[in-house]
This record gives sequence, structure tokens and C-alpha cells, in this order.
Amino acid sequence: MKKLFVCYHSQYRAEVDALAQALRLRGIAPWVDYQGGLSVGQQGPTAARRALKHECWGLLVYATRSVFGREFVRYVEIAEALKLAEHDKAFVIIAVPRGLSFEELKDLSYKAF
Repeated sequence: MKKLFVCYHSQYRAEVDALAQALRLRGIAPWVDYQGGLSVGQQGPTAARRALKHECWGLLVYATRSVFGREFVRYVEIAEALKLAEHDKAFVIIAVPRGLSFEELKDLSYKAF
């Protein structure tokens, strides 16, 4: 079963746990790196791209100011998701703003991409 890749900053791990649980209760299988998504030694760009490409149907960005500050998120996870969405119209990208207005989310997105 394909999953929804959850992109987040580690300082929000407890909130991501609650989000992942809420998704499961609604029948959506989340892909979260520390919840079995990655094994020891599988960390890094290659593993993230492989997971997005072969294991996931979409990307959920738990959007915080700190997540936009991470190059790994911008240049690996979101960049790969954008390529996938361009070639597969069924691949979705969702942003859940946390502590951001939609205007701030828009501004941060434009600056980052």
C-alpha cells in the first residue's frame, strides 16, 4: 500500500506523531522516517527520493518556518515531489501550515521555490 510522505522539522516530532495517528484513524497510511520509513544506514537524499518515487502517493509538508529553512527539505524532498507531480497528475503535494498564516505560507513558498 502506498503512503503519504510526511515532511517536517524534527523539533515538531511530537506533533507529527499526533498527525500521523490522526491520518491512520482516517485510513491514510503516513510515511514518517522514524516510524519505519527508513532503516539504519538508509538516511539521506537517495533514500528520501526512493521512498517518494516508489512508496508514496503524495507529500504532506508540515509547514513551519523551520522546515523552509532546511535545504534537505527544499532541495531533496520537495524538489523530488515537484518532479513526481509534474509527471504524475495523481501525485499530490499538501501543505499543512503550523503557526503560519496562508499569506506567510505563500510568501515562504515563493521565496524557497
